[in-house]
Amino acid sequence: MIGIIDIGIGNVKSVQKAVDKFNVSYKKVAEPRDLREITKLIFPGVGSYPAAMRRLNDRGLTTSIQEFIQSGHYYLGICLGMQLLSRIGFEGGRTAGLGIFDAEVEIIKPASNEVLPHVGWNQVNHDGAGLFEGIPTNADFYFVHSYYMNLHEAILNYSVDYGGLHTCYVQKDNIFGAQFHPEKSQKVGLRFIENFLNA
Repeated sequence: MIGIIDIGIGNVKSVQKAVDKFNVSYKKVAEPRDLREITKLIFPGVGSYPAAMRRLNDRGLTTSIQEFIQSGHYYLGICLGMQLLSRIGFEGGRTAGLGIFDAEVEIIKPASNEVLPHVGWNQVNHDGAGLFEGIPTNADFYFVHSYYMNLHEAILNYSVDYGGLHTCYVQKDNIFGAQFHPEKSQKVGLRFIENFLNA
């Protein structure tokens, strides 16, 4: 069964609507016991790093999500859900994350005149494999963010060019992270989600 993290922040409904299109069973995950029978977990985006970690800690979900991932179950983090995979986030101060990847989440520092937040459609530099199977290499995805993952380990990752290259996709074994919003990226985004559901 698919689980969708719901801690009172994020665009849970948009992710639900996307998953609904594929006639799969899913349920919301708001506390550790909700993870029972879940084989794939989606953490929706939108929200602040420190607020999300506070809610995860308060609900006892931090350790449960870490154990879920470490057990080999599939995890897809979207936007904030990807960023929380890092060791540390610097949004509004220094906050410890889930610590799955050796990475820090920092504010984008555009090299030119790009404004923050980064909002809109941009091309993801990918190779058409894995969750990008069946998606044109020149496809655009929808972004809304001011922070990005500064990655310090050698794992599969793709970038987006917005005032410089920034990590926008990470993958390691059973763990997937997308800085963009596939649930808002029309046909290519739905294909991305379908590929995760079928992974």
